[in-house]
Amino acid sequence: MLIGSCQRLTNTVTHSFNVQIEGQEINRVCDTKSLGIYIDQNLSWSKHVNEIAKTISSGIGALKRLRPYISEGTAILLYRALIEPHFDYCCAVWDGLSDELADKLQKLQNRVIRVITKSDYHSSATALRTRLGWDDLSIRRMKIKAN
Repeated sequence: MLIGSCQRLTNTVTHSFNVQIEGQEINRVCDTKSLGIYIDQNLSWSKHVNEIAKTISSGIGALKRLRPYISEGTAILLYRALIEPHFDYCCAVWDGLSDELADKLQKLQNRVIRVITKSDYHSSATALRTRLGWDDLSIRRMKIKAN
């Protein structure tokens, strides 16, 4: 994988950049997974965010199905054990997100907050987050990087 801006990568492709190890040509890829992080050639983190969004969404769905049978405290414990680690894993590395990708993750946190508190879609996620004593994800990532 070559890493660079779209413009530089386009110029490199036209010049046919090939890498060989012991005579074997190495296939070029646009993204790869390393230690649980999807890295793409532009370091946009879109592939990584899309993949963790799928995982988080399925966790939220499971929590939503369980929620009528468990207390709010138990729902928070399940969130902290099964969903929150996906928001946090190596976030110091991939925190340079576009606003669009950061909003995508924030919407997932807002959704899980509404599931945990049994609130409807129109309830203020900010008020619910304050009630739970949670930070929004951008602040959470800043605090993790500061440690």
